[in-house]
Amino acid sequence: MATDTLNWVGTTISNGLYRVDAQLGEGGMGTVYKAFNTRLKADVVIKVPKRAMLEDPEFSKRFEREIRSLVDLQHPHIVSVTDVCEHEGLPIAVMQFLPGGDLTDRQPKDANNKPLPMTPDSVGGWLPGIADALDYIHKKGYIHRDVKPANILFDENGNAYLSDFGVAKLIADKESDQEEKLTGAGMVVGTPEYMAPELIMGEECDGRVDQYALAVTTHEVLCARVPFSGATPAAILVNQTTRNAVPLHELYQAIPVDVSHVVMKGISKRADERYASCADFAKAVCHAIGTQTFEVTPVSEEEIARKETEKNQGATSANPTLVAPPKRRGWIGSLSGFLLSFVVFAVCSIFVFAVCIWATLVVIAKIKDGAEIIPTLTTSWQVWTALISSSF
Repeated sequence: MATDTLNWVGTTISNGLYRVDAQLGEGGMGTVYKAFNTRLKADVVIKVPKRAMLEDPEFSKRFEREIRSLVDLQHPHIVSVTDVCEHEGLPIAVMQFLPGGDLTDRQPKDANNKPLPMTPDSVGGWLPGIADALDYIHKKGYIHRDVKPANILFDENGNAYLSDFGVAKLIADKESDQEEKLTGAGMVVGTPEYMAPELIMGEECDGRVDQYALAVTTHEVLCARVPFSGATPAAILVNQTTRNAVPLHELYQAIPVDVSHVVMKGISKRADERYASCADFAKAVCHAIGTQTFEVTPVSEEEIARKETEKNQGATSANPTLVAPPKRRGWIGSLSGFLLSFVVFAVCSIFVFAVCIWATLVVIAKIKDGAEIIPTLTTSWQVWTALISSSF
């Protein structure tokens, strides 16, 4: 009987090439382990899909596509895939091991283990590289769709890497209708706190959804909180699409206005109001911070709630993201509209023509009767008015 992936710790795979030493985590698609390459004498990470999920042929194809996408993406700030193999019938992706933890690990904590704001100068150490990596994958035709602190990793020298393309979506080539549905029909994929409104609403997306998530991450780094939260994932998604974020400088007086404006532009509800690229956003943030030093003092939850309420008075009814765009009528609707307009125009034309004929006949009848109407009137309009009036 095949061993379940949860019991792989202590085993060797790929003909003894990799020794599984520890489990690092478990996600929606599978399990991640730390392993040791016995040939190169180096630590690696292996990612294994859940056995039960592989019973779904579409999931198997999706996992293989994820591996292919990672192999294709070679960038100095993207976690690289070093090998692809199989063990006990399960496909395995072998990746470089980064011992520096993730961005969440670098955030300071208070005595109660609650996150605290990071220093503003720390942003320059990871933001430009991650932004450049995102622009790179966008040019390759991919969007990441799950940018967040936990997916920004560091090596032993403090260099930042973009990781976990488990929800990366190919947007360049639409191979088939079924291929487009591999991320799940009707499913919202991603982490609610970092999802752009257009991604939540199921609208057409591009790389600007990753810029939104990157801006939310920057927001979180600077003040130790995300712009939108909620008691449940569903509540967070609703808040993302219906509420307006309170600008950073209004919540925390220590944050300069120009820094606040740049970050808030990155998390604009409308994609066309954000920056043209992630690199542009990163440059704007780093330029705004410059050599400024500021220390953000935590604000009470009550104060935050009060300011959010003030900011969102009437926001639900006014926010354009809740309003469904007008449906395009198509050629049938357009033809119907044209025919209706033509009929109305024809009826009006016939009516006017009939009135003219009728008035002309009245004129002829008056002339035959010897009525002296022409000399007494000065304009043709008066002629028609007088004749029509006299006929009743």
